[in-house]
Amino acid sequence: MSIRAGVRLLVLAALVLPLPAAAQKAVIVARHAENAGDMLTEAGLARAQRLVAVLVSTGVGAVYSTDSKRTLGTATPVAEAHKVTVRIYDTADGANGFDARPFAAALRKEHPNDVVLIVAHVTTIPDILKAFGCRDDVTVAPQAFGDLFVAVPTGAGSAALVRLTY
Repeated sequence: MSIRAGVRLLVLAALVLPLPAAAQKAVIVARHAENAGDMLTEAGLARAQRLVAVLVSTGVGAVYSTDSKRTLGTATPVAEAHKVTVRIYDTADGANGFDARPFAAALRKEHPNDVVLIVAHVTTIPDILKAFGCRDDVTVAPQAFGDLFVAVPTGAGSAALVRLTY
């Protein structure tokens, strides 16, 4: 099965399965594409376009990115393709690192019926997925730029997780 078909199948399942109140249809978390410093490389720009192709028919209703150029460069083509604005989220949380739970709670409230794309960093992806109810421990290798995670709420604060590479 192709990556695009797999993502479509997961989003379709999210649309037809009963979900608890205030839960997205699906949360898609992508690591930013290849970069040199804070800018996307040629390979990164090409990967950002592949992400558009993978998510073209998913009905993304909201796109979130940090304010770094590498995440914005990955998120913006998807947002443009879905005619939405990239919204910035902040990963700074003082000395305790990033706590994704308030971010996840805000997205559940603001986008209860949407497919949401979050473009993140290798260090924040595990916390974001946990905040959305994924129970699997996720690690992302420092050089793995094509990781794509699809979390579909299953009820009782948990989510099914599928990891793909694009």
